Amino acid sequence: MTDFLENLDFAWCAMPIAPVKKTPEHRSELVTQLVFGDVVQIIEKTGVWVKVRILHDNYEGYVIAIQLTKITASEAEHYEKNYALVNVLSTATQGDQVPLTMGCRIPTALIQNIGEHVHVKLPYPKTLVIPKKDVIFNNLPTSKVTEIAKQFLHAPYLWGGKTIFGLDCSGFTQTVFRMMGVIIYRDAYQQAIQGKTVPSLLQAQVGDLIFFRKSDGTKISHVGIYIGNGEVIHSAGYVHIGKVDSVGLQSVYQKGYSHKLVSISRYW
Repeated sequence: MTDFLENLDFAWCAMPIAPVKKTPEHRSELVTQLVFGDVVQIIEKTGVWVKVRILHDNYEGYVIAIQLTKITASEAEHYEKNYALVNVLSTATQGDQVPLTMGCRIPTALIQNIGEHVHVKLPYPKTLVIPKKDVIFNNLPTSKVTEIAKQFLHAPYLWGGKTIFGLDCSGFTQTVFRMMGVIIYRDAYQQAIQGKTVPSLLQAQVGDLIFFRKSDGTKISHVGIYIGNGEVIHSAGYVHIGKVDSVGLQSVYQKGYSHKLVSISRYW
């Protein structure tokens, strides 16, 4: 990774959430979000905006420059590899409160001490003091995929979102998998080309991703996590559990199918 990082500008997100836009305008489409701890490569500067490439999934978009904190190439590499994981929705309990969402990564280089609380030194004049029970120092096991996914139940749908405050279908699957240390791409159609193809729903296992198309469409436009017994947990309107069969995903709003099944992939 060192050669890739050499002589390039890098930054990380020290805010709870930062929007990533399609174009460098406030009114532009939200394509994804940065959460606390995300590291980016700066590839272009446009006024108050910077175009970034998110290191863990290579996704690109525009962020307001002042929402990022510049770091060196070596720091970027270290932050990507060495982190603690926030495994619940947590709020600093002392001083100014900063909400950290599930899946945030705290660079271990910024952790000053660990007792009953984890103290994290930020680049601006603030130190986060987080209950130790809200932080883990290893990725969660893949056997907990259903348990992790269910923590997001009833979270609202948000195009481009990746947090408990709102997330889209592929932002949901990416965030759940990232909490287990499994890195997948950002969009559903991109995630579908990863992993090992599962021939049919009869052979699906808990944790497989199921990809769908709209009933009147041809391209992959939706994804959910299979949790067994013909059920999939997914974000459509809000995060909920739906029924799936060899034809597709049953609609919660009316009789019939909201989406048709396209493919199934396994990642571990």
